[in-house]
Amino acid sequence: GRGDVRRKGQTLQVQVHSLGHQDAPAATLLLETLEGDILAQAPIPALPAPRQLQPQLAPVSLSLPRSAPTQGARLRLVLASDAQDQAQAEITLLNNEVILDQRWQVVEN
Repeated sequence: GRGDVRRKGQTLQVQVHSLGHQDAPAATLLLETLEGDILAQAPIPALPAPRQLQPQLAPVSLSLPRSAPTQGARLRLVLASDAQDQAQAEITLLNNEVILDQRWQVVEN
């Protein structure tokens, strides 16, 4: 969502949400080039399902490498289980990836 990805110097601060009706397992947040090369990664703790319509949040920080591309990148959330299990465990994977522009801002769709 708007404001969930912020850059402070060489650090990206990301707010990860649990919006589903089940607890979310631990995951990894990847910062990748648009070609899929991993630039940085950070663990995301397991998150309980939202209670009383309030999302559960986990702040995650990623250090931007000095060699980061100038043409943007993407953030992608990957569950701790393998890709096959992930596809079966989630209704949609569309909210697990966001494209960033060259200023490391979220590109609005």
